[in-house]
Amino acid sequence: MNHEFKNNAAKSWEHVLSQKDDFVKLFDNLQLENYKDIQIVSRTFSNDDRLIVAVDMMDMQGITSRVIIDATAGIPTWRQFINVTYESGKFTDTKIVLYEQDYKDYPNHLAGGKRQLSYLTRYNNKCGVKTYLVKGIALDHKDQKILTTCDIVSEPNNVELVEGLKHPSKADAQKAEFWLGYYCEHCDDGEINVGMDDDIFGDWNPGRSTGRADVEAYVVWDDDGLFLKLVGGLGSEAIKWIWDNRKFAFEVVYLNCPVAYETHHNYCAISVKIEDFPLHEIFAMDPDKKWEYGGLVHDEQWKFLSVARKIAEDYDDNYLPTRQLLEQDMNLRLAQYDKENNSITIENSTDKEK
Repeated sequence: MNHEFKNNAAKSWEHVLSQKDDFVKLFDNLQLENYKDIQIVSRTFSNDDRLIVAVDMMDMQGITSRVIIDATAGIPTWRQFINVTYESGKFTDTKIVLYEQDYKDYPNHLAGGKRQLSYLTRYNNKCGVKTYLVKGIALDHKDQKILTTCDIVSEPNNVELVEGLKHPSKADAQKAEFWLGYYCEHCDDGEINVGMDDDIFGDWNPGRSTGRADVEAYVVWDDDGLFLKLVGGLGSEAIKWIWDNRKFAFEVVYLNCPVAYETHHNYCAISVKIEDFPLHEIFAMDPDKKWEYGGLVHDEQWKFLSVARKIAEDYDDNYLPTRQLLEQDMNLRLAQYDKENNSITIENSTDKEK
C-alpha cells in the first residue's frame, strides 16, 4: 500500500472505530455484554479500502478475548469473510463483518452480497466459529465514513451448533469464492441455488445436463489445471461409445488440448485440459481478473456443452437403435429356443404316459 493511499484511507475512516466509545456502541448493538474494559490492539487498512480492527475485551472475571472487525463502505464480501476467519482473525474469539447500510449491488465485480455472506457466517456459527454479519457503515454529507445504528443480519444466537460438522479450510473457502462469486455470476440464474442450511462450500460444483440423464458436462479446476469433462457412471456405455466413435469431435474444437479417457472409483469421463495453471493462482488475483476468468470458464463450458449435446444425440441416433435391434433379435431367438424346448418336454412327457 503506498503512502498516499494509506493517508487517504486513514482520513476517510478516521471517525469509525477509532475511540473506545465506538466499540461500546457497536458491542451494545450486538449484545456483547459483561465486559469491563476494551483495548484497541491494531487498526489497519487494506488495499481495497477496508478498515480492519482488532480489540481485546476483558470480562468481569479478568479474562480477555479478542475481537476482529473487518469493515467496508460497500457490499459485504468473501474477502472480508476469508480475512476474519483465516487471516487477520484466525486466532480471534469473535469475528465481525461490517458493511454499508445502503450499499449498491456488486460494484467492481466484488464477490459477495448479503445472501452469500449470510450463508457463510451461518456456516461458521454452525461449526462453533463465532461470527457476526452486521450493517452499520454509512457515508455523511462529506462522503466521510461513519458508524451508524447497526442491524444484525446473521449472528451466533440464531444458529444451532452442529456437532461433528467439519469447518472448511481456507483453500475450500477460496475455491467456493471463485465458483460462487465469479463463475456463477455469469450464469443465467445468477445467484447460487443452495438453501440457507445447505453446504455452501460443497454445493457449487458446476455441472450441466447434456440432455441425457446418465451423462453430464462438468468443469474441474484443481492443482493440475482447468478441465472440461463429460461424465457418466462407472462403466457408462455412452461414455465408452463416445470415446470410441466421437473423440475427434472434441479434438477438432480444442486443438492442441489433451483429450483423455478417465476411470475413477465411481465414474468415468472424457476429459479435455484447456489450461495448465492451477486454481490456487487465481486466489491472489484482483476481483476484476477473477471476474474475467469466471467469464472464461463459463463460456468454455457452454462451448463444450454444445459439442457434448450433439455427440449425445449421435449416440441416441446411432448406437441405441442398433443395440435395441440386437436386443430384439436376441429376445426373439431366446423366445424361439424356449418354445422349442418346452415343446420337446411336453412331447416326451406324453410319450411316457403312453
